Amino acid sequence: GRTPAEAAESAKEVLAVTRASTMLRDYVEVLTQLLAKLLQGAPLHEAVQEVSMEAYGSNLAEAVRKRGSRDPVVACYIGGNFPALLHFAFKYASPSASAADALLASANARGEQVHRKEVPGLLLGASQGAGGWRGFETGITNHG
Repeated sequence: GRTPAEAAESAKEVLAVTRASTMLRDYVEVLTQLLAKLLQGAPLHEAVQEVSMEAYGSNLAEAVRKRGSRDPVVACYIGGNFPALLHFAFKYASPSASAADALLASANARGEQVHRKEVPGLLLGASQGAGGWRGFETGITNHG
């Protein structure tokens, strides 16, 4: 029963234990707003577009359209990865795309990928539920 603002503050307190980054604090705020919209039933592509417009004044739909089939390729720094994460969340939220498509595209973007798989997994799970992952668990092989 917390508000999105209260949840964001709690998350930022946890973040402060290991990170002093103001940039990460801002991203936590954006992700909290995005997750709140999803949990209230907003479709992922709409929620990501709204949050992008509210937080950055940018029309994510237009930016993704302009890129066409090209997905971003980014270095390991969070400043480039967070916008890429929003790109993938928007572009691969369509009914014709799958969770596997989104994660594969994110992996192909190179750079620091850990959060770009965890966070989209969280967003896709919140928006699609367990049904969005059907079939994804088959064919997984441990190559270790």
